[in-house]
Amino acid sequence: MGRKFDNNKKQKSIENGFDYKQIVKPLSEWFLNHKRVLPWRENPTPYYVWVSEIMLQQTRVEAVKPYFERFITELPDVESLANCKEDRLLKLWEGLGYYNRVRNLNFAARQIMEEYGGVIPSDYNELLKLKGIGSYTAGAISSIAYGKSVPAVDGNVLRVISRVSADDSDIMKQSVRKRMEARLLEVMCDEALQVNPSVFNQALMELGAMVCVPNGAPKCEECPWNAFCEARIQNRIAQLPVKSKAKERRIENRTVLVIRDGEKVAIHKRPKKGLLAGLYEIPNIDGHLNTEEVLHFVKELGYHPIRIQNLDPAKHIFSHIEWNMIGYVIFVERKEFIENENYTLVSTEYKNVTTKLKMICSEGHECEISWANFHNNNRRCRKCGRKKASEKQRLTIEFVKEAFKEKGYTLLEDVYIDAHTPMKYICSNGHEHKINWTNFNSGQGCSKCRYEKLREDSTINVKELGGQLKKIGMLIIQDYLWGRVSKNRSLGINT
Repeated sequence: MGRKFDNNKKQKSIENGFDYKQIVKPLSEWFLNHKRVLPWRENPTPYYVWVSEIMLQQTRVEAVKPYFERFITELPDVESLANCKEDRLLKLWEGLGYYNRVRNLNFAARQIMEEYGGVIPSDYNELLKLKGIGSYTAGAISSIAYGKSVPAVDGNVLRVISRVSADDSDIMKQSVRKRMEARLLEVMCDEALQVNPSVFNQALMELGAMVCVPNGAPKCEECPWNAFCEARIQNRIAQLPVKSKAKERRIENRTVLVIRDGEKVAIHKRPKKGLLAGLYEIPNIDGHLNTEEVLHFVKELGYHPIRIQNLDPAKHIFSHIEWNMIGYVIFVERKEFIENENYTLVSTEYKNVTTKLKMICSEGHECEISWANFHNNNRRCRKCGRKKASEKQRLTIEFVKEAFKEKGYTLLEDVYIDAHTPMKYICSNGHEHKINWTNFNSGQGCSKCRYEKLREDSTINVKELGGQLKKIGMLIIQDYLWGRVSKNRSLGINT
């Protein structure tokens, strides 16, 4: 649950000869003159403080800024956060990592709506009852947003207090944290000091982030505590704070499989509990697998591998686990179409990507299409595609009749569905034939007239050509010449 603070309990303000009261005034003055402009500081509502503090866990301030702005723009209050779907929530959090933080935010928001009437509680101990809120976050919300005299002790605060007081206790121990909280609480509750809880807690954090930094040399010349900092006076800055070594990360070997079908890559969703819970990822397997083992695994998934190539090794470090990864790209063919809400597969025989398969689309059209065409055309039914194209060219029968009449054609049928509808006509030369609007409108005209003209214009006499073809065992069965041809080039006849 966390530590309960008793603001009425008297504590010692001097420990090991160090007077904690002296830190307040110079620190507060320094903060008011040097504090950074941060979006959650401009309007420190309980909701903004809560969201920002959760985001800032294990994440740098500069990295958090754009995520915070995006998050509060879409989810501006507790109610919208409580009602947000998990997939959208995770997308808003994408890039910050540690996704359980945002799941806990969502859970706590629902708690606030149900148990606190949609109002974030101001009491420290009530805040501790909310999912994902520990002693530091509860202290930050209570002090910064509500002005309550409650300490908010994080890593920055532990470091600066250890150095200024030359306290060589192990800050990884819970007992040391509680002792520091008690010292700071006693200072904050001293009426003579008139401590502003919001300013004091933010100033401690800011000092640790900007001056008494965790990595590299601290900027002692800029520190408001320079005159009485015991670590500086005793020349022990490099030794403080004392921090016991964390447990070593567990090393895991993983094989990552980038399974590709054309431009698509296979992903899968992780279990709802555990590492990266509920997130999508590239498939990966425990251990380092060789090529044969990978191909066998991919076949078990129902794919046909057609090519495989190695990827360079890589490493990914979590807070407590380290993945040593090898990987492969596996190019595959699908065994069958993936059915969805728009298409139903009728035939099941599949040999390769050019095999024609029957399907019925959502409009009821039955047609045949291969995987290659289906995939490249974005799964569009050809009949639907033609219908859509024809709708753009939809005309009235009166307009069509008039257009035919202008060219000396007589339309014999009052039938027009779309631009691909064959329509029977008689041309000015008395030929009876059929043509659709697309071909007619493009200027093709009567096909029989065109054939007669081709025969007249051709450089080859059909009868003469027939005699030559007969000599080599070929026979003309229709005396239409499609375009102008030469004896040598188009038909390969030697004369």
